[in-house]
Amino acid sequence: MLINKINDNNFSQIAQQCKKPLLIKFYNPNCYLCDGMKPIFKEICSTFSDDYEFGVIDATKSKKLSGFFKITGVPHLFVVFNSDMVEIPYPKNPDPETGYSFYDIADFLHSYKTNNKR
Repeated sequence: MLINKINDNNFSQIAQQCKKPLLIKFYNPNCYLCDGMKPIFKEICSTFSDDYEFGVIDATKSKKLSGFFKITGVPHLFVVFNSDMVEIPYPKNPDPETGYSFYDIADFLHSYKTNNKR
């Protein structure tokens, strides 16, 4: 399982080369929720590697992408595929250590796959 390091310079190339939807995590290296979410994101990547590709974007270094995706806080998740760009909603009752839980993300990815048959 490959997790692409995406930035302002390589996003278009990586997104265009994806044969499957691309799950993107925006993060800040100094964010405790982002740090807490690392093992969850790795588990998601392992669990969904047949159906998705994966990338991470440092929101502090990729200002153009952060603006384009209208990032106002981190962690922040999106699925990108072809011209489709869908935000994974931040949970109404976020986990205090990670923000998103495994199930918040997994439920969304299952739904996205079901509703967007390729």
